[in-house]
This record gives sequence, structure tokens and C-alpha cells, in this order.
Amino acid sequence: MIWSHNEGLQRGLQVDRGWLQAKTNWALVSMMADRKEGGGVDTISQMLLGRDRQSPWRRKPPQHFKTVDPYESLFEDLLTRQSDDGSWSPEGQLSTPPELSTNWTLLALASRHEKQGDPAGELDPAKDLGDELAEQLAQVEKRIPTQRELALKYLEQVEPHPTHEGLVLHALVAARIGHGELKPLRQTLIDSQLEDGGWSNIPGGSSSAA
Repeated sequence: MIWSHNEGLQRGLQVDRGWLQAKTNWALVSMMADRKEGGGVDTISQMLLGRDRQSPWRRKPPQHFKTVDPYESLFEDLLTRQSDDGSWSPEGQLSTPPELSTNWTLLALASRHEKQGDPAGELDPAKDLGDELAEQLAQVEKRIPTQRELALKYLEQVEPHPTHEGLVLHALVAARIGHGELKPLRQTLIDSQLEDGGWSNIPGGSSSAA
């Protein structure tokens, strides 16, 4: 919900910003309070992908150092949940294969470096951030490349899950991270379109909004 409303704002749709900010605050505070239990890796990844780059959470307080950033804590939580084989497993009520959660997480981690329109991108850790937050950012930045490579090696060993979601996620990772062949994935998606113009998320099923 938060993701779709932020996307709508970016495209000029009318959205109640106060309502959206309240929902965002509730979600972030709940995740921060629970930390390791505060939502599965799919939920955290989608929260990060759908975040408002202009969120007040990303800005420096006007009169002293910035000491906390819930989005950075969510990035850190994702890194701590990676399995030894490089994958991220689904959590909570999900029973989907690990490669789906792994792809969601890789996309979320890649979004961390998209600085356009992000007020936090202008902050200087040495001047604008407290020591604890500056160290957290540095550790996350240091860990991402190694853990990303481990995840990509895991994905090399598995076939894309034959659902619409599985194919789309592999195509997005190929396009945004440069891993895998995008052209055959794109063609598979085109060929799987049904006569009514939609796609099914279940092989052999009817068109689905999901």
C-alpha cells in the first residue's frame, strides 16, 4: 500500500500526504520496535523499494547530528538474515521458494545507492551524523558487495521460478544488477501473455491482477 501510494505521488496522482506519512511512520516504528521479527525479508525489501526518498526520516535534524535512520536499520536487518548459501528465505506466512525472497532483497539493496531526490545523499557522515549512525552506514556499505556476490552465485544454481513473479524478479535483477540474460526472460514473459491481455501468476491459471 505504501509503495503504490508513493509511486502514485511520483506520477502526479492526488494522494493524502498526511495519511500516507502516518501509515509510513506506523510501519517503520513497528519494524524498528520488533527489529529481527519486524516483518519478513519480502516485506522489508518492498518497504525499502517503495520508500519516499523525501521522507522526513531521511533529513538531518535542524540543530544537531542525525543519530538514527530507520531505513538504514532495515538495510542492516536484511543483511543479517542472509543464509550461508547466499539466499534469503521467505518468512512469516510465505511458503514461496527462497529465490523469490533473494531477488526481492537484491533489488532492495540495489536501491540503496539511488540517491536522486534523497536528502540523506547530501549528508556528510563526519559532520552531519552521530558516530553510531555513521558507523552503521559504513558497515552496511562494506557488507553489501560481498553478500550481493554470494546471493548472485546462489541464483546461478537455480532456475527462475515458473510463476509470473519469479520471471519478473529475475528480469529485474538482470536489468538493474546486470546478472543473467535479460532478453530470453523478456521473451518468456511476452510469450506467456494470455489472450485477454493479462498474465497468470500460476502456470496454466487465468489472468491475475497480481
